[in-house]
Amino acid sequence: MRLDDRQRVPGKIHQQGKAAVTEGGVRTPTFAWWPGVIEPGQVVADIVHVTDLYTTFARLGGATEYIPTDRVIDGLDQTAILLSGDTHGRRDYVHLYTGHEYAATVKGRYKRHWIGAGDVAASGMPEAYFDLYSDPREENPMLTPLIHTQGQFNQMRARHELMKRKYPDKPNSKGITLHRARLRATRDPGHRRPGPGGGGRHAL
Repeated sequence: MRLDDRQRVPGKIHQQGKAAVTEGGVRTPTFAWWPGVIEPGQVVADIVHVTDLYTTFARLGGATEYIPTDRVIDGLDQTAILLSGDTHGRRDYVHLYTGHEYAATVKGRYKRHWIGAGDVAASGMPEAYFDLYSDPREENPMLTPLIHTQGQFNQMRARHELMKRKYPDKPNSKGITLHRARLRATRDPGHRRPGPGGGGRHAL
């Protein structure tokens, strides 16, 4: 993916910004303050999706009984991150969309672009794999992905698309257009309710 000078911000860890499916477009810094409960000065690297806030606050507020049971609840209960800090998250994946198009998947440290892989796609290879630990700007695709990584991403996509067919999106209402880069965190089948305790893509 070629970036012009306006997109290359000196010292910026991730490339691009809002409306992109690169990490610079989907990561959001998040701050949590709870005197006497959250230890100050922590840096948490666990993945937290915006939908996780719903189930987490329901748990903290003693309102889990009001979480609907007649639909899929995307959010995971991330209470343990607030109480115990780094490495206690319950989410290690996220599905990324561009409008209604499935654009990328993140699993742990690896990311697979399903569309828009820049020069890689132009060369006839439509997907690209990135190691976000060693290449957070997603500039050096792994043209020969690890075998176990490739199979894992294919299975994740298959499960996700099965879930989407069972629970399709509702049409946009009142003429409001869908945001270009919406994150979707549809959970795997069988995980309809949050569990106890508390790894979008937000970093506390």
